Amino acid sequence: MARTPRKANGASSIHDVAQRAEVSAQTVSRVVRGHKNVSDETRQRVLSAIAELNYTPNRAARALRTGTYDVIGLLTQEIRRTGEAHTSNGVIDRAAELGFSVSLVQVEYPHTDQAHRAMSLLSQEDIDGLVIVQCGDASAEQLAIPPHLPVASSDSNLVDIYPSA
Repeated sequence: MARTPRKANGASSIHDVAQRAEVSAQTVSRVVRGHKNVSDETRQRVLSAIAELNYTPNRAARALRTGTYDVIGLLTQEIRRTGEAHTSNGVIDRAAELGFSVSLVQVEYPHTDQAHRAMSLLSQEDIDGLVIVQCGDASAEQLAIPPHLPVASSDSNLVDIYPSA
């Protein structure tokens, strides 16, 4: 196999892992994604190479391939309040169990344009969905949520607009 240079930041690439495990990059990808069509012996070699090289998959490359980012946006008004903190922690814990990370944005004064700016920030982070814990008196129009974005809300002001638990 030809040697492929490391990532720009010096980290190991999928090609480094493939070379160490003496398999193709596609096989490394299959192991990382948990595909069943890899022998136990090959899977173990790849996992050992991943550990030795401290390899972490490139999330940007995965996002290009799959169209998903494994990131949930979380919007809340004041996370210092007990209810918001407990709900936010529940979202963060469940997201972690499912392999998602959470991008949290807090809005102090939702009746201003902060709510719109918060949504702009979250939208720029390429989130797969949004959980609104609390947005005060900001309306759905002020939030300007992209129409394609899945949303769930625990905010009683939005219960008739977005799914709620």
